Amino acid sequence: MRIQTYRALHAEDVPPLLFAELDTLNDHFLAAFENYPDSEKIVVAAWATTGEITGEPIGALVVTLGHIITGYIDNLPSDDPEFDDEFGPLLAHDEPNETQVRAALLARLRQISKATWLLVHDADEIDGWTAQGFRKVDPPSDVSVDEAVVVLAWGELPEDAEALLRARGLSWRRTLHRYGQE
Repeated sequence: MRIQTYRALHAEDVPPLLFAELDTLNDHFLAAFENYPDSEKIVVAAWATTGEITGEPIGALVVTLGHIITGYIDNLPSDDPEFDDEFGPLLAHDEPNETQVRAALLARLRQISKATWLLVHDADEIDGWTAQGFRKVDPPSDVSVDEAVVVLAWGELPEDAEALLRARGLSWRRTLHRYGQE
């Protein structure tokens, strides 16, 4: 696996192959930009170096320059036999698993940004993040859990998460935040 970083204001500002691979059936990559339109992002991408997937991106983080992870994309082919039955043969490779890819992406992010804290704003899942030392942050009392985005934190925050998000103009409410939502 090889990790590279890119700076981008728009999703299309990354190399064409990376954009084509990350702009897939789900909208996580586009949303990571569209939900945060006025900030330059760091895209930390893992590229496969083995087997049938050599040269393909297998994962990426999208992060504002201000410590907010706005998107995570896992493109690593599944090694689940049930997935194989439904979507065709498993692809041969010796790449790290999803947990290891995420750990490597986060390590590179911390290295280049010197981050001592990070927030994941609007996480799509929790387990993969808590395995990396992130913890769930409860929404403010005026936002119900059902209507709140999931926020995860790593490191010692310089102030509470509510103040950090408010200072960056980020909402705790899904309906005010989600790309592509009516």
